[in-house]
Amino acid sequence: MGGLVDVSGTEAYDPATGIMHYRTFRAGRGGGSRTETVLDIRFTAPDDLQRLLRECGLWPERLLGDFSGAPLTDGSPEIVVIARPEQAGQSEAAA
Repeated sequence: MGGLVDVSGTEAYDPATGIMHYRTFRAGRGGGSRTETVLDIRFTAPDDLQRLLRECGLWPERLLGDFSGAPLTDGSPEIVVIARPEQAGQSEAAA
């Protein structure tokens, strides 16, 4: 408990699938345990995200660029979605 750990990792983006593959490796110094964490994350473009939300019956009111409410830009670290259940009379044209 409390020993030093070496951490390394790899990442590879597959543009055909839109999936980023992350691998993180941890090894305890002095012969400690070794672990690997695998994350495969699909990135979805904002227009596709809005379309998918509508297909699920949700109305995307706003897309933000981070959790503090900054506008969504090409350089935003996040896509934060504010969506509500679709109401009668809402249409894709109003999006």
